Amino acid sequence: MRKVTFCLLLLILLVSGLHASGQKIRGGFVFGFNVSQVDGDEIYGYRKYGFHGGAAGTVPLKKNFLLTLETLYAQKGANQPRNISSYRKYRLELEYVEVPFYLQYNDRDIFTVGAGFAFAKLVGVKEWEKGIRTSATLLGSGAVYDRNDYLALVDVKFRIWQRLSMNVRFQYSMDKIRVATFTDDFSQREWQRKQYNNLVTFRLAYMFNEPLPPKEG
Repeated sequence: MRKVTFCLLLLILLVSGLHASGQKIRGGFVFGFNVSQVDGDEIYGYRKYGFHGGAAGTVPLKKNFLLTLETLYAQKGANQPRNISSYRKYRLELEYVEVPFYLQYNDRDIFTVGAGFAFAKLVGVKEWEKGIRTSATLLGSGAVYDRNDYLALVDVKFRIWQRLSMNVRFQYSMDKIRVATFTDDFSQREWQRKQYNNLVTFRLAYMFNEPLPPKEG
């Protein structure tokens, strides 16, 4: 609850600077893919690919700063194919509706770097353990994953042509998305680990009314 309160207070402080700006809101769309893993699932590597896309709105603030709010659909999870490990084949598909908000520093309308937070609501779960579908669901006794995820993010964007930009983002869960229990097949020893979303996003962003940088010369 304290993390949620902190994020809301930060958003209020950032929005309070909008009145001093008086600038036009920039709107657009983003489209790309996530490369993700789940820390704490006893497998390693960014091997889960998923869709990432939605809408974005940006408001210029004073002194080359921008405030951005997005609404996204994002696929995350983990993947360990059979050719990686014959002992434990595993796949996890998590679907989220996500709302990031973050502050960016704008360098001449060509390059931006920013940081902030995202709130994500889990809307779909599919999990396979050693090739067998598990009973993990969103509701009821099978709801092993938390419905809400709060993430910290770092974002870099650079213009590639006109109002089209390339965007790279790193995100990490601020709190666990699950507590998983593991059992050793030989000794039957059990242990628990907290799990966190860990992902890198590659995407294109097109902002309809974003100002173009001045031509050189």
